[in-house]
Amino acid sequence: KAKGADYARQVIELQLSKGTNSLLLLKQLKSIYVQLNLPEDGFSKIQQKASLAARQKTASAVKAKYGSTSAKDILLKNLSGETVSLLSFKNKVVVLDFWATWCGPCRQSIPHLNALQAKFKDHLVVVGLSDETPEGMRKMASPRVDYYVGTDPQARTRTAVEVQGIPHAMLLDPEGIVRFEGQPLYLDERGLEELIAKYSK
Repeated sequence: KAKGADYARQVIELQLSKGTNSLLLLKQLKSIYVQLNLPEDGFSKIQQKASLAARQKTASAVKAKYGSTSAKDILLKNLSGETVSLLSFKNKVVVLDFWATWCGPCRQSIPHLNALQAKFKDHLVVVGLSDETPEGMRKMASPRVDYYVGTDPQARTRTAVEVQGIPHAMLLDPEGIVRFEGQPLYLDERGLEELIAKYSK
């Protein structure tokens, strides 16, 4: 069993080192470290390296997909029915999170996004965008959402940027250029600090 677990550890660590963006693999790796009684700081180092590799791989994919494409024309409606442009969030980095109230992983990401909004409130705006109706979204009592929420019932924005599944976050610099795309939980504080420092005016 130990041999099998150690082999699985090596395979997972190799995949993570290549930038595979998978919370499931990280969870499995953590279990293996516990099973083999390996040092916890060893797992932490692998996790940090995996996060960096995933960000680098994502950055390359985003550049290939969007280049210098701007998201300046993205419009959405808040729960009151008012139309808002992402351009209204001047001089701020924007995290646009595609989500839904019925999506378990989306709801699990909310406390993380709340924390990011609170910590970086002077430089960051988090926007949760769902294709549900405002009435349907208001029915969700928990978890509490402490950031801007918009609705796009016809999924125009989601279709335009080719989002295949949710939750899915896009990070836009103050010029509306996409700088990150992927799981919202991969937007860690350290990485976000670097992005804000690099792209904020």
